[in-house]
Amino acid sequence: MSRVMDVLANRELYSVEPHLTAAEVAHRMAELRVGAILVIKNGELKGIFSERDLRVHNCRHLPVMRDGGVTGFLSMRDLMNFALEQKTEELHHMRAYISSGA
Repeated sequence: MSRVMDVLANRELYSVEPHLTAAEVAHRMAELRVGAILVIKNGELKGIFSERDLRVHNCRHLPVMRDGGVTGFLSMRDLMNFALEQKTEELHHMRAYISSGA
């Protein structure tokens, strides 16, 4: 079974400060091409702001914490893509095994 740290490997952590306006945060998210962003003040997680927050209240993102600090940020899409990559790799191995005549 995969671990959260496997999904988050080599991903940059984006955040904004809580004093920014919703428009400023939305602009920053558009620049980064992300659907959600962490709100952090002085290294402490204050919340999450997502594109859905601009329209309806629906949470699809999860901050990952370790020792009181934020170490990553997961979305449902991240989990689906990670699972798809694993299944695709597994399929390639199975095809190679079958093709080898074993």
